[in-house]
Amino acid sequence: MTSPSGRVVQVETDNCYFTLTILSLKSFLFHNKGWDVAIIQNGLTQEQRDELAGVGILIDSPGEGLNRWTHLGSRLRAISDLLERYEIVLHLDSDAFTFGSIAQWVLDFLQQPDAGISGDRVYDIGQSLLNPTKIKELYPDMPPEALLSPVMCNGVSMYKSLPSTRAMMRAVIEKWPIYYGMFPIPDESLIALEAIKHGCELYRISRTYVYPIWITKDNYPIGVHVTPSNHPVSAHAEPLMIVHMTGLKTFFNATGRHNAQWLAWMKVLEHYKDMPWHVVK
Repeated sequence: MTSPSGRVVQVETDNCYFTLTILSLKSFLFHNKGWDVAIIQNGLTQEQRDELAGVGILIDSPGEGLNRWTHLGSRLRAISDLLERYEIVLHLDSDAFTFGSIAQWVLDFLQQPDAGISGDRVYDIGQSLLNPTKIKELYPDMPPEALLSPVMCNGVSMYKSLPSTRAMMRAVIEKWPIYYGMFPIPDESLIALEAIKHGCELYRISRTYVYPIWITKDNYPIGVHVTPSNHPVSAHAEPLMIVHMTGLKTFFNATGRHNAQWLAWMKVLEHYKDMPWHVVK
């Protein structure tokens, strides 16, 4: 069997979020040449499918068990399948936009011999269930200290094709129909638990690589409105990498262009929209 090689970026979209996905994918490929593309789709129009012709692999989601706007089970199966072919698999949510090369992130990740997944830590496993003792029922051999292990944000996440990573993803897919619904964020929680079980370590990245932003309502009383002009990383010595605009999909669907934060970021990204694919790639 040929060893997995090369790199692929995996995204997913439907008819509603097609524009966001195009911006996410084009901004990434413009700054990161040489990556293959895999796109999970659900309900695209023929015109939208035609626009993606030749861009990469198009994977149809069966559509059952939709969570938020896409089928998480399809994403997990796609990542697992891609790890059999590629050395590095990067997943990008449609609200993640790229402003620089991630070559250093990839290099750092490859230099961690036991790390099979990489992303930003968002909480501990013990916080992933309303009742943490449920973990002991689902995973009776899990040591108590495992509850302090990190759970990464899968919205921008990287996977390395190690035997432990491939075994972890196969186990996640096997458990998905059984344990789906037991976790507030099921994909992140299951990956974290199975990573411990299979010895697949998390390489946590710094926020100069991926910076999360929570897009809020204009009159929301909590939090800072982060825009391109006041973005904390914009003044950093390193170029801005990926901004993950958590919550943007909700506003794109509900209030969209009426949100000032959304407008500010879309202004920065709008030049990618009509950029031809041959220029991007």
